[in-house]
Amino acid sequence: MVYQNDVTRHQELWSLTKDVVPQTHRNYMNEFMIYNGEVTGSAGYVYETAQDLSTWQMGLAINYADDQNELLYTIIHEFGHILTLNNTQLDASTSAGNCNNYFPGEGCARAQAFINKLYNLGWADIWSEYQQAQGSETAMQNFYDQHRDRFVTNYAATNPGEDIAEVFATFVTMSNKPAGNNIAERKILLMYNEHELMKLRDYIRNNLMSGRNAFTLAPGSWKRAKTIGTHTSSFCGLHNRNI
Repeated sequence: MVYQNDVTRHQELWSLTKDVVPQTHRNYMNEFMIYNGEVTGSAGYVYETAQDLSTWQMGLAINYADDQNELLYTIIHEFGHILTLNNTQLDASTSAGNCNNYFPGEGCARAQAFINKLYNLGWADIWSEYQQAQGSETAMQNFYDQHRDRFVTNYAATNPGEDIAEVFATFVTMSNKPAGNNIAERKILLMYNEHELMKLRDYIRNNLMSGRNAFTLAPGSWKRAKTIGTHTSSFCGLHNRNI
């Protein structure tokens, strides 16, 4: 009841979300949920509310909101999911069996989709290793250890959906453009090649990371960024039928 009645905090959460998600992209968010993350152990989630992936629900855990940097990083990460899984990126009418590109679970990635480019760059050649590691925390840790230069955080190795959300969060929060010395950095550079994503980066950084009272958001600053999620344990509550 304490969380339910804290209307001021609810409004603060929505205000911070608007600082991350511009009006042009809020059309994808037709529902905004504030919940108690103690039940699920998640800090945030997204969930498609239309079968064609045109609208989404975003949820934020109010009990994880005391740390503003943690909260803002969560919002950026969850927004990254909506950016990369909406109907401009995936075709929900195409089944996995008929998909010639990466299939994250919600639909078939279009050829030029952000997640399809990321999959081809950093996942396609190790996909069989990843599939064999599924279901075992030890095997997933070994998978990450063998390919750590491909991932911006440990958590990014959970699956391509979490990878691209972490890449987006890193792209936004990292001050300088990387050199592209490894696959993890080249994933970030993919986003520098996208005009839409560059505009979003500028919008978020101008709102959150400029001025006297700017937030300090470090890449990979999630409390569980060093944890690899599995099909039964994930810090982000992304609805993903592939895991």
